[in-house]
Amino acid sequence: MASALKVYKKHCFRKSVWITGSPSACLAAALAIFGLLACKVPHRRGSEGAGDKVHLVGLVPDEETAKKIAEAVWLPVYGPSVLDEKPFIVKSVGDSTWIVEGTLDKDELGGTAYIEIAAKDARVLKVTHGK
Repeated sequence: MASALKVYKKHCFRKSVWITGSPSACLAAALAIFGLLACKVPHRRGSEGAGDKVHLVGLVPDEETAKKIAEAVWLPVYGPSVLDEKPFIVKSVGDSTWIVEGTLDKDELGGTAYIEIAAKDARVLKVTHGK
């Protein structure tokens, strides 16, 4: 019975980190560290080819979500007439920001609504309307 209770310790040394325990514990710790490092991937998912939609990681992952947030912000500020500026143009800037803009017909004069939204946490970074 004493031999069954005997604990064998092995040490894994990798880049100044000591992991003490069985080989399976060393493997589990190495996989956990790899998993944490894998979280540092770029925030853009998918490819950007012709016709491909862009998806960013965070609370605002796609164009449709960005449009809905823009409408929710614009309606109380500019009123229901802002909906006349559809279709809204949505584009991503880098891996972190969505820009949504209204459009005008070719024969119309004036400006359109504009908003910048943080993809990660849905913060509104800028809201304007041209004249």
